Amino acid sequence: MYRTRLFRVNPPLVYLRRLVETTCTREKDTYVLTNDCFKRVKLLGRLSEIQNELRGFYVFSKQSYVNNMSTYIGFSNVFRQLCRYHGVDIAGQVVYVHSTYQMEYRIGIHSD
Repeated sequence: MYRTRLFRVNPPLVYLRRLVETTCTREKDTYVLTNDCFKRVKLLGRLSEIQNELRGFYVFSKQSYVNNMSTYIGFSNVFRQLCRYHGVDIAGQVVYVHSTYQMEYRIGIHSD
């Protein structure tokens, strides 16, 4: 477990697993976080629910990370922070989609 000053309460690994499984797409043995995943979360109206849940874990001065989850960059920042805290493998990759470059994250969280 990575030591950080972002969290006042330790976010459980079970919470991270549930969040990854419900928001990311699954490819073979990894989960993939893309801009399309973020759009789906916003479309379903789950973004404010996720923000409210995460706000309780963060230190008050660092809650700006959670408040800035209205963009894909802010959303992926929080995912990367949670994965790094728990030592979960996350790798970023630039992909070319619809005439633009986007970051795509592969999360190596395994179900036990």
